[in-house]
Amino acid sequence: MKVRINKLDVVFSQLVRSRVNFTCEKCGKYFPEDSRGGLHCSHFFGRSRHSVRWAPSNAAAHCHGCHTYLGANPIEFTEWIKAHLGQQRYDLLRVEANTPKRWKTHEKEELYQEMKAELERMESIHLGGYAGRIEFELMREVASRLAPERDVPGQKFWATTWGTR
Repeated sequence: MKVRINKLDVVFSQLVRSRVNFTCEKCGKYFPEDSRGGLHCSHFFGRSRHSVRWAPSNAAAHCHGCHTYLGANPIEFTEWIKAHLGQQRYDLLRVEANTPKRWKTHEKEELYQEMKAELERMESIHLGGYAGRIEFELMREVASRLAPERDVPGQKFWATTWGTR
């Protein structure tokens, strides 16, 4: 069953692709403004996993070729994810992906507003000439209210999964 794309998915995809200045995170191909449709927001754990659907650490920007290749080779995709995130963050993300989450309408609207503000911030940085990776944080404070914190040795789950690297 195909998961419907909503306004949160659209702005989240823009954030993930803008984070790396429209460059594929696997092969390094840059997508100029007139061809950005070829760069995808690739979720590690699918969008049907609502607990991590919009978690910054659950997605990367991949060109169509890399996205297709990694999707067809799940073992290699998992290894790429582990190398990209590190084993500890991958393990935390996997646990959270397997934790059911039902978003309330007001929670989604808060998250959407936060995403839009983050996208504006990132776009202004890029317009200022910065071409490197710009990490984004989503709802660190809200996330801690929406889901139970999990104690992880030396850190809290949300600071690791939803925060910057």
